[in-house]
Amino acid sequence: GTGAVNGGCAPLAVQACPEGSVLQAGHGCVSTSISRGRRIAGYATLGGGALLGIAAGVLELQAIKARDAASCQTGAAGALYCTQSGASDWNHAKSLATTSQWVGLGGLAAGLSSAALFLWPSSPIKAESASVAVEPWVDPSGGAGLRFGGAL
Repeated sequence: GTGAVNGGCAPLAVQACPEGSVLQAGHGCVSTSISRGRRIAGYATLGGGALLGIAAGVLELQAIKARDAASCQTGAAGALYCTQSGASDWNHAKSLATTSQWVGLGGLAAGLSSAALFLWPSSPIKAESASVAVEPWVDPSGGAGLRFGGAL
């Protein structure tokens, strides 16, 4: 006769998911935790942000120190009067303050990026898992049997 291959039976598949993951329809085993690489990237950007924040604080303290050391006086109308070396010191203090602000903003951005890495939901990632598949089969010459397959 013209019987259907596999006798019309659907394959029977059994899948076991590793710890820390769940079986999700259409995706297989999906990890329920933050991936190791994402966690490492989060800690690295958090550490970088903290270092940038410390560097910004140090630069700001140097800017304040340089400003205080500048030989400048504020006039009655708010104008700034400096000696030749005082003007150079004042400009150096302003440069340090500007650099401090940009470094601080970089640290803040790194800190927010690390928070996003830790808190933003991950897209489904297939977890490594073992699976076993069993399906019946019919040979064209009339033989029958079971076909086994699997993955580790």
